[in-house]
Amino acid sequence: MLETIEVNGRDYMRLDIAAEIVGYSVQYVEQLARGKWIEASYIQTMYYVDIDSLASFVSLVEADKKEALQAQSRHESAVSILGATNQNTSSADDAWIILSKTGIVTTCGLLVGLLTWTVLESSLQWQDLQSGIMASTGLLLDMWRP
Repeated sequence: MLETIEVNGRDYMRLDIAAEIVGYSVQYVEQLARGKWIEASYIQTMYYVDIDSLASFVSLVEADKKEALQAQSRHESAVSILGATNQNTSSADDAWIILSKTGIVTTCGLLVGLLTWTVLESSLQWQDLQSGIMASTGLLLDMWRP
């Protein structure tokens, strides 16, 4: 049997040899060929595979695996950080407190953005905004002090 053939100016390699080169099973490469995932020709009861097409498929699969591993690593990192945070808290309710604090910080950031937009749209001076924030802060502190 021929190991390679040329079809329409492209070199095709016997399926079993191509599978061995890329490290895939013969059955899997045959499924790829039948499913038209890679360029292949069926000649005299044997599949012949375009090795460049197979190499492209393998590189895409490897890129997907790398991306999946990176996503898993980011997930595990986030879980470990949350776990470390939970170890520093005394109960499960404290985790909600941490999440609430995060929400408050985010809300404050949005509020600052809204205030900035308001100042720019209404032609106020930054000193007016600053004095208003200081007055509000003073009121809040007076309310929270015993």
